[in-house]
Amino acid sequence: MTPQQEIQMVQALQSLQQTLQMEHERQHQTVKRVNLLYRISFIAFATMVFSMSLMVALLAFHLPALSAAIGQMNSHFTRITGDMESMRRNMDSMRQNVAVMPDIVRDMDALYGNMNHMSHDVTAMSGYVSQINAQINAMAYNVTDMSQSFQTMDRSVTGMSQDVHHMSAPMRMLDSINPLW
Repeated sequence: MTPQQEIQMVQALQSLQQTLQMEHERQHQTVKRVNLLYRISFIAFATMVFSMSLMVALLAFHLPALSAAIGQMNSHFTRITGDMESMRRNMDSMRQNVAVMPDIVRDMDALYGNMNHMSHDVTAMSGYVSQINAQINAMAYNVTDMSQSFQTMDRSVTGMSQDVHHMSAPMRMLDSINPLW
């Protein structure tokens, strides 16, 4: 081999050695980046699991109180409906009692000729009582409708409570396995 070929061979080996060194460093950097990405991904996943667990725990904690409040509102609306029904019955009774007033007024007009004005007032009052009764009936219907809506909402909230309880089962299992979380 000639000296020039030896120099070229040494240069080629040095170039190959440098290329292999650079490739080794690049692989080392890639491994470091991948390891960093794994760590960041694991931390992000753990944070997400913790956040979701906290959200499920908060929902599970506050849902019974919300369900109880809706149940209490439902019972109040049921009582209001009962009171409205009682008022409607009383108004019906009043209307029936007032219906005989024109006869009394006519008898009074026969006895007292100057009582004609009173008969007109009683007739007008009967009309007003009928209007009030119709309005109370409409209110009772609306309150009954609201009560049914709240019963439907109560069933939905109870279903949500069961869903949240079901969704939190894996976390409860993990808590029983490792209570330090």
